[in-house]
Amino acid sequence: MKKNDLIRFIQRKGDDKFQNDVLKWINASSENRAYFHRIKAEYVSSFSSVSGIDLEKEYQVFRKRISTSYKIFYRFAAVLIIGLLAGGTLLYWSGNFPFVHEKLYHTVAKQQMEITLDDGSTVVLNSKSSLKLASNYNRSARIVFLEGEALFNVSENKKKPFIVKTLKGVNVRVLGTQFNVKSYASNNTVETTLVSGKVEILDNESSNLMAVLEPRQRATFHKKERKIELETVETDEITSWTEGILYYENSSMAEVLEDIERWYDVQFTIEDNEIALYTLSGRFTKDYSINEVLTILQTSSPIIFEFEGDEKHISLSKMN
Repeated sequence: MKKNDLIRFIQRKGDDKFQNDVLKWINASSENRAYFHRIKAEYVSSFSSVSGIDLEKEYQVFRKRISTSYKIFYRFAAVLIIGLLAGGTLLYWSGNFPFVHEKLYHTVAKQQMEITLDDGSTVVLNSKSSLKLASNYNRSARIVFLEGEALFNVSENKKKPFIVKTLKGVNVRVLGTQFNVKSYASNNTVETTLVSGKVEILDNESSNLMAVLEPRQRATFHKKERKIELETVETDEITSWTEGILYYENSSMAEVLEDIERWYDVQFTIEDNEIALYTLSGRFTKDYSINEVLTILQTSSPIIFEFEGDEKHISLSKMN
């Protein structure tokens, strides 16, 4: 199958017979599907240049806006969040200590936040995420609680390990390093990706050590099975969201739609379950409008979108 024919298919050009013939060819073998996904990724990635958009300029504008607009913190609440040091070993959550004030950082849809902690560590918080830490953070311990996604750049302190706790998932323990954690309550997994340094992954129910990550490794913890999988990844692609880029490589449509819902504050209704099994390769910037994003999805997959009364609810159906 020629590259030009596959691009015509992606652009939904040609008659029904042409579209059906290409579909049959794609589904004929795993090699065909892999080649099609590569062509599709190239096409989607080139969308911006076809549209006359300067990606690098758009990324820098986006980054500057994030840096200057969202360095704020939100409300205080009373909650127990004390860790003890005993013989140099950090003791985990006990629940038998006095209440202290905590800081809560929270982002809504279409928002990211950059946070500098008292020890000099920095955190970039993704949309619809929250980070909690005790008001006495860095005095006796460095423990934070994450719901959502964040990129951590942790200042080294061998006497005070830095621990990220996730809901029904894992604890990530480090001394000083850069890593990304994705742990939304609606997800069935917790993903930890190491950029530099070294991190330990512990089951937060048993505190058992499950894995020690090296740079460019991602640990995916499955909440239901309480099992972990390791793989080598391109970290720049995993952390590209901090630069306003959503990057996907053979990602499931379900995962892509969840990210779009969080950033654009929309809700998808999938009319055919098969759509959730589609895969997407490509990237787009978060400065794109929801209509531009949906156009990319529709161009790269055999789906049709329709707004239901407003621009908050969107139905997706298979292309006939």
